[in-house]
Amino acid sequence: MSDHHPLLQPFHTRLHSAGRMRVWSVVISIFGELVQPRQQSISVQELLALTRHIGIEENAVRTALSRLAKEGWVERRKQGRLAFYALSESGKKTFLAASERIYSHSFESPSASWNLAFFKDPPSAVKDHLPVGFALSRQWQLVNDDDASKLHQADVMLFPTEPVDVPSWALDKLVPESLNRHYTELLSDLAHLNSHPDDIAKLSSLSAMTLRFLLIHAWRRLVLRHPLVPQGLLPSSWPGAACHEIICKLYPRLVNQSEGWWEVPTPKSGLTSLEIRFKSP
Repeated sequence: MSDHHPLLQPFHTRLHSAGRMRVWSVVISIFGELVQPRQQSISVQELLALTRHIGIEENAVRTALSRLAKEGWVERRKQGRLAFYALSESGKKTFLAASERIYSHSFESPSASWNLAFFKDPPSAVKDHLPVGFALSRQWQLVNDDDASKLHQADVMLFPTEPVDVPSWALDKLVPESLNRHYTELLSDLAHLNSHPDDIAKLSSLSAMTLRFLLIHAWRRLVLRHPLVPQGLLPSSWPGAACHEIICKLYPRLVNQSEGWWEVPTPKSGLTSLEIRFKSP
C-alpha cells in the first residue's frame, strides 16, 4: 500500500489478517459502494488503482472479475483497448436488496413486535439471501415483523408476541456471542477514526476512497449476517449499534473527501443517492 495513513491502517490490517482474502468479495464491495451510485461502469485501470492501494495483486483482481462475470454479477464491455465493468441487472437486483440493510438509518426494525418461528426444515444459509432471523436453536428463530410477513412456507409456524420488558440477562444472550466479538473488533478499528473525524479532510482523494470502501466492506460482512433487530431487544451497550452510530456520522465526510478522485465526476443523481445513505426516509 502506498499510503500507510493512520486512518487506513486498521482496515488495511483487518483485510490482510483475516485469513485467505476473498478478493471477489472486496471487488463486489467496490462495485456496490463506489460504482453503482454513479450509474456508470469502472475501467479496469481505475479498479486496479484502488486495489493496488490496499496491496491486492493485479492477477488476483483479474481472476475475481472473471469469476464475477461468469457468475452473472458483472458485465464487461470494451471501448477501444480499454475494458470496463458494471454490475449486471441481476447483480444490481441482489445488491439493492442488500443495500437496504447495509445503509439503513437504524439498527432496529420499525416494529416493536416480534415472532418466534419454528421451522420444520431449518433454513440453510443460501448464497445472496439475507438471514430472516436470529437462530435460537436449530429449528427456532427470532424474526422481526417485517421479515415474518415474507415467510409463506407451509413448513414454518409463527408465534407472534407482544412487546415486553426483557431483562438485561436475556438481552445479552439473544445476540450471538460471535457477532458481539466481531462488532467489538470493528469498534476498536473505528476508534481512531471516530476520535479524529477532522483528519478525513487531510486524506488524499484516493486514500479517502480506499478508506470508504474498506469501511463499508467490513460493515457489510457483519451487518448482512443478521436481520434488523426488533425494538427493545438490543442490549444497551451492544457494540454493533455503536459501530453503526459512528459510521452514520463519518460516512458523509468520506463521501465528500473521496468523490474528487473520479476523472469523470459522479452525476447529480448519483450524489443524491449517496446523500441519503444512512439517513432516515
